[in-house]
Amino acid sequence: IQGCASQTTLYDWRNYESVVYKHFQNESPEEQIQILEKDLLETNKKGTNPPPGFYAHLAFLYGKIGQTGKMNEMLALEGSAFPEAVPFLKNVRNGFKAAN
Repeated sequence: IQGCASQTTLYDWRNYESVVYKHFQNESPEEQIQILEKDLLETNKKGTNPPPGFYAHLAFLYGKIGQTGKMNEMLALEGSAFPEAVPFLKNVRNGFKAAN
């Protein structure tokens, strides 16, 4: 007898992995932000969770284009979703402060 297995995942990855790949292929931060923000809207509509690092990567992209308010917002969301990442996120925030 076979049981029914549901296909539930802990996180909704959407385009996150491909955007990270594109980052290393030098796609513009604005294009990556557009894709990730669209994914975030869809994820919120479905009531699912973005994967670890999603908000942090989005924060990094916002930081690259000088939108520190959005960067801090995304870092706060990452820290809220993944409290164990808070020390790392503080280093990210401090790194952007030092660079500017």
